[in-house]
Amino acid sequence: MTVIEFGKRNYKINTLITVLFITLIISVVCGIALYNHLISLRHDVAKSEDLLAKLQVETAELKNKLYNVIDGASNSSFIQSTGLIIEKNPQYVTPAALISQVIQ
Repeated sequence: MTVIEFGKRNYKINTLITVLFITLIISVVCGIALYNHLISLRHDVAKSEDLLAKLQVETAELKNKLYNVIDGASNSSFIQSTGLIIEKNPQYVTPAALISQVIQ
């Protein structure tokens, strides 16, 4: 015969179920928060990659302009129009030459 006693409860099982349920809820909330953070980071990385690509293009354009200016400065027509003279054996300024000029 089965005896049913009303009023007696198994507190160990109830405590275990409550702890597992609370752990599940906390895990879901933390998972959602981490997922949102991950998506935010992915958007930030995509924006940074776009900015990097634009900056690389701008850098290439500036280098191109610089090289065009430098190449134009070595053009013989530019040299003659500005009155510059190309020397075959140029003498460059060195620290030792500057010191010897100061001493004399």
